[in-house]
Amino acid sequence: MTLPITVQIYLLAAVVSFAVAGLIHLLVVTLDATRRREVSPPLAVDQPTTPRPTAPTPAQVAAISAALNEVLGSYRIVRIETAERGHTWVSGARAAQHDSHHLARSPGRSPSQ
Repeated sequence: MTLPITVQIYLLAAVVSFAVAGLIHLLVVTLDATRRREVSPPLAVDQPTTPRPTAPTPAQVAAISAALNEVLGSYRIVRIETAERGHTWVSGARAAQHDSHHLARSPGRSPSQ
């Protein structure tokens, strides 16, 4: 009794898929073992850590602005503000875009459609 050609193809695809999955698993295990050997020992607790950078102060911003003014010429700084303040128009535009997808609210359509 021979199997139809489509069943043979599906069986062959399953065998190849499992072989590839086994090969990938073997590669992942091997690379993980290699990585674990190459990892340096953890840092001791008593070692000092480097300080994290902070946001620039207004004096630093003024100094950078003055330096840029000398290099680039006279420009007028219109506004210096935090990055969070300018995102209000983004949320409004996003809400308008999402509201445009409500078909019941579209002009010319009845609520029952």
